[in-house]
Amino acid sequence: MKNLILFLAFAVSVVNVTAQSMSHTIVVESKNGEPFILKVDGFARNRKPANKVAVDGVYASQVTISVVFADTMLAPLKNIPILVGRKASKKESNVLKSYTARYQVSAGKKKSKIKKISIVPKQSPAAPYTPDPPKKK
Repeated sequence: MKNLILFLAFAVSVVNVTAQSMSHTIVVESKNGEPFILKVDGFARNRKPANKVAVDGVYASQVTISVVFADTMLAPLKNIPILVGRKASKKESNVLKSYTARYQVSAGKKKSKIKKISIVPKQSPAAPYTPDPPKKK
């Protein structure tokens, strides 16, 4: 029983670390600078309208977004499915990657559009600079 509890605790910690490493980022920006509210899977991600919104901590590889412009004369985008991650190739099928997806919205009075700019792997943070130790003479 004790071994089972230890195994389950280890499994939960591994799943938690894996899930954290797989979080994606969505960046949506307005082509002409119109401020908007971005909703991801039904939840508003910015309180005040902005012309560029970045959302971290997205765990799904596909989400549904809605864009509501501050100018109510512009047509909103509602429930648009977008891709956040990529399907792994055969070579990297066992590699876990996080992605940054960039999209651009174009506002129109009758119809607004969204365009995928890029989906790229997140860059790992650079290692801090550490000077070489002094050489002994």
